[in-house]
Amino acid sequence: MRIEHLINGRSRWTVPAAKMKMRKAHVVPLPTQLVAALRELHQRTGCGRYLFPGIGTKHPILSENTINLVFSKIGYKGRLVGHGTRHTASTLLREHGWTKDHVEAQLSHVEEGVAGDYNQALYLPHRTAMMQWYANYLDALKVGITPAQICKFEKQVNRHPVVQGGVRQEPCQIRRLLTAIANL
Repeated sequence: MRIEHLINGRSRWTVPAAKMKMRKAHVVPLPTQLVAALRELHQRTGCGRYLFPGIGTKHPILSENTINLVFSKIGYKGRLVGHGTRHTASTLLREHGWTKDHVEAQLSHVEEGVAGDYNQALYLPHRTAMMQWYANYLDALKVGITPAQICKFEKQVNRHPVVQGGVRQEPCQIRRLLTAIANL
């Protein structure tokens, strides 16, 4: 990632097509917490071209192996790799009811067949809200999420309504129902 992606308050990162597996540019909305952290990182590391520089001219950017080594050293060896964070995010977002199209677009997954050829939607407003929700949710988990916060988060999801027994269930009702079942 280059520092110019964050200049002038931009909160999106565009990955060039040449860097993507499918050779199509990918726009990534960045939550406010990440933008602040990346700006702080740049202030601490200097005026380099990249936010995550490698060592020397042969390796100008940090490698995936370096990220995996960090996970290993902090106690996640054999349990998490850099790419696995995509799996975690996808699962958490989908389990909380975020729309499949928005989650898949965030991961730069393309729908197969003719539908995928025709659908060029980026869903940027939805994905921006989703990624800010995700960052806020992770922050809440870090400090200990409360039942009231869970209801607040559930209300922010752009989910399809859940119908049980012909009655539409509101997000907090669903959470209460799941909690009651778990406590049986």
